[in-house]
Amino acid sequence: MQQFKKQNGNYDMPKMMNSANQMMNTVKQVGPMVKQMGSLLNLFIK
Repeated sequence: MQQFKKQNGNYDMPKMMNSANQMMNTVKQVGPMVKQMGSLLNLFIK
């Protein structure tokens, strides 16, 4: 959490929200790929 603190010790809320938004966008992009990989693995298991 230190990386989200300003020099005065207060939390930098815009920076925190931006980081959370980037993480959610990454999850949205990776999710469909994970589902496709699961389907592909099921083909090999059968």
